[in-house]
Amino acid sequence: MPQPVYIAQTQLVRRIARDAKCRWEWRKHYFIEAAKEDPPITQPDVEEALRHGTVILEENTKKDIVWQVTGRDLDLRSIV
Repeated sequence: MPQPVYIAQTQLVRRIARDAKCRWEWRKHYFIEAAKEDPPITQPDVEEALRHGTVILEENTKKDIVWQVTGRDLDLRSIV
């Protein structure tokens, strides 16, 4: 079954990630999840995936709207 594509959200994520003024904040969750991969997913890998990736899921929580993005890292591995 094809996954839904969120066009407006994808455009926004890419625009923010490509902006030279974008400041990246790395949370504990990143360090835990990235270390589980072999080889580990680096911060530049995540940035690359967000610059060129696609939003495939949107979830509304009590505090935020969360988007799940799939993309490729610098080695062209697929990451979500």
